[in-house]
Amino acid sequence: MANILTSYSGLRHDAKSYVMAGRGFVVDASGRGDFTDVQSACDALYARGGGGRVWIRNGTYNDNIATNASHHDLVVEGESWDTVIDGGSVNAHALEIAGDRCLIKTLSVKSTGGAGNTKSALYMSGDTCIAQELSILDSDDHGVYVDGSDCKVLYCYTHGCDGNGIYVNQQWSLIHGNNSVSNTGRGIYMDGGGDNGIVTSNKVSSNGDWGLYVGDHAENCVVVGNRCTSNTNGNLLDQSGTSTVTGNDTT
Repeated sequence: MANILTSYSGLRHDAKSYVMAGRGFVVDASGRGDFTDVQSACDALYARGGGGRVWIRNGTYNDNIATNASHHDLVVEGESWDTVIDGGSVNAHALEIAGDRCLIKTLSVKSTGGAGNTKSALYMSGDTCIAQELSILDSDDHGVYVDGSDCKVLYCYTHGCDGNGIYVNQQWSLIHGNNSVSNTGRGIYMDGGGDNGIVTSNKVSSNGDWGLYVGDHAENCVVVGNRCTSNTNGNLLDQSGTSTVTGNDTT
């Protein structure tokens, strides 16, 4: 008997259960899904009341995706790092998440236009959002730009960004287990708004500026157990004077 392929074929059990229960959509560039582009799936969930999961099959999606500021509880999840969102030459973030309590997971994201573009691969302005297990191999500015409070960046790989690998500009962020390598700016930068951030167990190396940098107004951060090596301007600098910085390897 011939195999019958549906829009749900190949989904993990948890993803299939979620989508089939009516709480999400499948995106497939080849047409074997509910939508062929990610923005349409996000817009459809928002029109239906928000929330839900967008599950994306492997493939390259040439698009700049932006969600509504009131689109909360959204999950955007790829099949693997072979699920690629490429913002291309448009001067806009490749993926912009504006709502609260959103999860972005298991994707490759990049913006490769050059020519003076100043937008990031992933920009999160909502509160309590999570970027997890992302691969960012190129960006016209920052790799992951955190501009909402209480956010998490977990187990991501940022490489070749024209700005900072991970840039945090709001308080109470958790930056854990990431690998930020060979970016033009700083590997991890806790800027003036990044108070009370926790930065642990990251590898930060071969960046064009400082490896791990805590700005002078990013107060009361905890920076523990990071490996910072071979960064151009220095490996680790705490400008705040109020942060706990201990147990880091900068040799």
